Amino acid sequence: LASFLRRKQGIAPMEACDCLQGTREELPNPIHDGVDVVITAISGTPAEYINSYFVFFLCGAFILSYFIVRRFMATVAWGPLLALVAAISIALSSFNVMHVLTGHYSHSLVLLLAWAGALASLLMAPSWPRALVVGVVHGASALYNPYYGYFSGLIYAAIVAYYVLYRRTEAGRIALHLVVSIILALAVLAVAYGEHLQTLMGVHDQVVESRFNRSPAALGGVMPYMYFLPSPLHWLAPSVYSEWFSRAIVITNVPESAVYLGIVNLVLYSSGLLLLWKGRFNPQEVFWFRLTLWGAIVTFALSLPPFIPVGDGERVYWVTYYLHQLLPMFRMYDRMGVMVSLFVTAGSVIALHY
Repeated sequence: LASFLRRKQGIAPMEACDCLQGTREELPNPIHDGVDVVITAISGTPAEYINSYFVFFLCGAFILSYFIVRRFMATVAWGPLLALVAAISIALSSFNVMHVLTGHYSHSLVLLLAWAGALASLLMAPSWPRALVVGVVHGASALYNPYYGYFSGLIYAAIVAYYVLYRRTEAGRIALHLVVSIILALAVLAVAYGEHLQTLMGVHDQVVESRFNRSPAALGGVMPYMYFLPSPLHWLAPSVYSEWFSRAIVITNVPESAVYLGIVNLVLYSSGLLLLWKGRFNPQEVFWFRLTLWGAIVTFALSLPPFIPVGDGERVYWVTYYLHQLLPMFRMYDRMGVMVSLFVTAGSVIALHY
């Protein structure tokens, strides 16, 4: 709202950190700034501004999800239905809805979904032009939300590992294409962040909690059961569940804990796991469903808290703690929950197709 009011008055918008911390600066966000300029221009009041973002979040994710799945299911008789289920699941996902409701407008899924569609196209038919498209869209997605760009890079590593396990003859080619995509994405970021590159390269030399060197104490993760527990305000939740949830579940960061996968996704994906176990899928379906399972497991693991208590005040450090040592500007690994949702939705579509 501060951004909206300042733009309407012809003043440069304040960065979020200027408003909240005062001492910590953020990277420039040209793509989000462009979206914000357009939404501000079409909005006459703060209420219209908020509602426009809500429409952008939901409709943008719905339309893009629908057409991406529709494209891959073009020869399937039930393609439109499959695309509709995927679009509803993603657009109305807990992550998408909660982040727009809490004003996290740089968390729109539009560019992330464009990257996911480009990546799926590359994996299905590897080619250099498609690798270049993945790189450009990856760079744009990282500009809009650096977390999405970072998480996408981690997913590349997981995909290469999967190919090494299940399609070793293709692993080298896929890895090479993804390396080119990463280089191109980094080039996009280097152009946008030119004046900040030296700062980012020397991030470990900065004082903790200044600029981009965040404290390990600020690391965030989501408790695993949050993927399976609907909100106490869910329309199907009985009062006894709502009362139990309110007493038993402690949530310190509500937006980042909104990772519930949804009844439809949970039922369909569970049926897919059963079909996989029973050997009902054809070889192609087995490969792609296993990829969604692998991706869901990896991203689920990366979304967990960085410390695991083991009693008597002792704790075990999780993998995200060590990732933070390498890239201390990233602290909210619970946001990886959106990647879990994408993989589970993709697997649910495969199961429903069967």
